[in-house]
Amino acid sequence: MGHDKAAIDLEGEPLLLRIGRRLEHATDEVLVAGGAPKGEPWPRFADHRTGCGPLAGIETGLRAMRGEWGCFVASDMPHLQVALLRGLVEAARSGHDDAVVLMDDNGIHPLLAAYSASCLPVVRECLDEGLRRADGFHDRIRTRTWRQPEWSHLDPECISSTNWNRPADLPS
Repeated sequence: MGHDKAAIDLEGEPLLLRIGRRLEHATDEVLVAGGAPKGEPWPRFADHRTGCGPLAGIETGLRAMRGEWGCFVASDMPHLQVALLRGLVEAARSGHDDAVVLMDDNGIHPLLAAYSASCLPVVRECLDEGLRRADGFHDRIRTRTWRQPEWSHLDPECISSTNWNRPADLPS
C-alpha cells in the first residue's frame, strides 16, 4: 500500500495500538515483531532474519515469547474480536497440537493462529531452506485447523480475519 499499515489511523489511534489493546485482553503477553518501534507500549523485537517474509516474523515471536503458547496476528487486522482471540488461545492450550490456525470461508489464516514454542526448530529449519510463507511449516507440525463452525459464536459477523491489503480496503 506504500506505507506502514500498522500506522494507519482508525478511530483516532494507529492500527497497531488497536490490535495490541485487544490482544492485552486475550493473552498474557503482547510482543511486536519486526520494524522500528513507533511508541507502542509493548516490547518490539527486530526480525532475526530480515527480508524473509512473514515466517521470519513468526520466528521472531517464537524466540521472544516467554510462555508455551503465543497468539500470532497480522498488523493489518482492524476488526479482531477479543472473544475470538481468547477462544483461539483456549483451543490451543486445551489440545495436543503444536498450532491452532483459524479457517474461514476465505481459507486458512496463518497469522490469526496460536503457535507453541515447540514450533521454533521447525520454523528455523524452513527458513534455512528458503521458505518464507507463514504457513510454510504447517505440514511439519501437528496443526489443528479451527473451522468457522467451531468459532463463529465468538465472532458472529466473522470479521476478525478481515485485513487491509489495498487502499480500497481502508475506511473512507
